[in-house]
Amino acid sequence: MGYLKITKGLAATTAGEILVPADNVATVKRLNAGNIQIKYLGGFETLLDFEGSATQKSVDELVKALDIANGTSGSAIDVTLTEEIDLIGTTVAPWTP
Repeated sequence: MGYLKITKGLAATTAGEILVPADNVATVKRLNAGNIQIKYLGGFETLLDFEGSATQKSVDELVKALDIANGTSGSAIDVTLTEEIDLIGTTVAPWTP
């Protein structure tokens, strides 16, 4: 199983590196609140909380990295978003409608 390693922002500073699974991704989208939601085929989702500052460019960069990491093994792929946005936290939960 492949992973992305995000090391940017407050969450990475306080919690270390954030690992995001890259396999079985159903959708990746920017929510109206400016955060990024990754839904997985197993019925769970990860919310990357950027305090409303994530843009479509951020989503595109994550999708590109997910495409590379999907189905791989070994070290996680480092992801550095080009925009000056801070990842302040993550949430994993069952899918929301």
